[in-house]
Amino acid sequence: MDAAFDVYPYDASSSALTQYLPAWVQEGGVAAMRERLSVDAVMARAETDLAQGWSAHRIPWLWDRVVLARTDGVLGAREGTNIEAAAAAAGKTPARYTLELCREGGNRVMVVLFYRTEQDMRTFLCCRHALMGSDGSAIPFEQGSRQPHPRNFGASVRVLSRLVRDLGDLDMASAIAKMTGGVAARLGINDRGTLAPGHAADIVIFNAQDVQDRATYLVPCQKAAGVSQVWVNGAAVVIDGEQTDARPGRVLRAS
Repeated sequence: MDAAFDVYPYDASSSALTQYLPAWVQEGGVAAMRERLSVDAVMARAETDLAQGWSAHRIPWLWDRVVLARTDGVLGAREGTNIEAAAAAAGKTPARYTLELCREGGNRVMVVLFYRTEQDMRTFLCCRHALMGSDGSAIPFEQGSRQPHPRNFGASVRVLSRLVRDLGDLDMASAIAKMTGGVAARLGINDRGTLAPGHAADIVIFNAQDVQDRATYLVPCQKAAGVSQVWVNGAAVVIDGEQTDARPGRVLRAS
């Protein structure tokens, strides 16, 4: 069977809070959701439904493990606070508070969910079918009081430092292949992922002994250490650890 899956090296996930609402609440987009939740009877039904769990599988809520990463001040919610505590301070149930956050903030409200174990992540990443993807976004380091997931700043380097060097779960060649050639091959991007004649010169130069992710859940917007140069399409975008003005990146499509 031709199968593969992607993993990233953290024990927490992250998304817009609206993603965890019942499907019928989300239907039609944010504007429709807001209109729907402005009706008291519908809000009450949604609260009962949401309290039973999230997704079609009714995964039980662990509200103290759902941390507000971005609120933009909606309902006065403080970033870095878990929903259980924030709801209690507001005198509401966690489900009701979540629905009100989504109604007022839409997709701007982001959360980090601590629902996994590191051992599970390590087991999956070491599987021969596994590839590594950060599931992150290209966002600025300056985020104010927001606390985005550290995967945006340290995922690849965390594989090299923690899983390869510190824990020995993977050898360096296998880890790099899971992040480069393996991904390109799986997606059908034939001129990327390996250093070969005719391929795009996408290169990362790092010190295997010094490479280290610095991004944490509490202080996520941190540059990784030990990466001296990054080249994209043959142009230097990082030199001596600092970003250049070059912008050679482009959208990639399967060949």
